[in-house]
Amino acid sequence: MDVVQVISAVTAVVLAAGVGGFLLARASKKTPSPSLPPAGPTLAETGTTVSIGKALIRRRFNASTSSQEVSELDRFIDRLFEVLPHLSEADPAERPVIDEIATLVEQATKEGESALPGASQMVEELIGLASPSGPTRAPQVWQGLQERLQMVRAVGTLHRSTVGGLEAAKVGDWLKIEMEPHVVRERSLYREDYNCRRYETVDLRVQSLEDGQSRSLSFEQDDGLQIYLEVERPRFADLGITKEKLARIDDEEEGGFTYGGRRYEYQDSGDSAYFAGGGNEADRLYYWEFESEQGDRWISVEQYDAVPEVTITRQIEESRIELFPVDRRARS
Repeated sequence: MDVVQVISAVTAVVLAAGVGGFLLARASKKTPSPSLPPAGPTLAETGTTVSIGKALIRRRFNASTSSQEVSELDRFIDRLFEVLPHLSEADPAERPVIDEIATLVEQATKEGESALPGASQMVEELIGLASPSGPTRAPQVWQGLQERLQMVRAVGTLHRSTVGGLEAAKVGDWLKIEMEPHVVRERSLYREDYNCRRYETVDLRVQSLEDGQSRSLSFEQDDGLQIYLEVERPRFADLGITKEKLARIDDEEEGGFTYGGRRYEYQDSGDSAYFAGGGNEADRLYYWEFESEQGDRWISVEQYDAVPEVTITRQIEESRIELFPVDRRARS
């Protein structure tokens, strides 16, 4: 089934006189008056809507990168974004409709051999993970999804870069990192001079379009391009080590600690300069780097003035990242 057929099928489900009318009728019944709260948790307060919203954003981004006709897709997405917040999972009559939508959205977001998890698994797992505080955060979550969808629409058609790869990424460019779309928010630089050699690491601050979270994507040349993606930023106190122990590790150039069920051992330390946002003024820092025994995680501890900052990363292959530069001529 091609994209047009899938989108047509989904649109038919939502807009047809049967199911479409049912959804809109339910929506009108459940729309609260300005002075009253909803009569129960709506779909916008659970992980299901967030999951569907993320899937639609990914599908829309993929359409932008393949020069597809998007008007029909946009109409379909607008209708779902209008209807979904008014559906209630607490209503047994609406649950089959929710599952039907989730299944069709999954079909519409398939990309080659890579697809989202099965609809039933996606719905059940994300409902189970939904925070009890979700209702108080739902308006912000839903608004964030809509804002990121508009960001994708605003860029128009994107073309994959064939020159320079990740190293050519600039602020405002788009990246697909392991199939997930991101936008580059900031490009900074670490610089270290050691034994008459200069070492540089580029640090990109990227924002996911699917969950809105910002994370670090850093890379450096060391027998080829080495790329590291942030997976966690714990507090220094969570590592279970002290500044005094870090100083001893630094002096002895060996030692480690256990965090999150992994043993980390000392790899390197030293002075570095950090140029935030590509500026000319540098902040000085001292860093320690540790690698897990499994070789699948790295912990970087950076000491500026106050409490050390901690970043946990994992390495990813360059082939798992695609760059879509923004045409800056069109902006001028």
